[in-house]
Amino acid sequence: MKDIPRKRVTIRNHSDKPVFTVRIYGIPTKDGDGRANGGADAEYKQAVLSPGDATDPHAVGGDYSSTPIAEVVNFSFTDAHGRRWRRKGGGQPKRVLETGPLS
Repeated sequence: MKDIPRKRVTIRNHSDKPVFTVRIYGIPTKDGDGRANGGADAEYKQAVLSPGDATDPHAVGGDYSSTPIAEVVNFSFTDAHGRRWRRKGGGQPKRVLETGPLS
């Protein structure tokens, strides 16, 4: 079994208010044989991220050699008003309206 390469990512709070329940997780990739290769199993959680602060670097695994890391990392958080947000890949965070768990 080959080692899954790792890249380190951080998420920064660019707002002027704290955010809560920050989760970072990779998007699973496929190896040459079509098998899942890292990603979703690598999760990081932080209870509070103050304005201007960043998470500790977090290793996300997967064969991301030809893709910018921002394109293969998801994260979610709750803002200071209790609204939940999620960003998938390189897009902007989008508000989550359902009440179930974020994934």
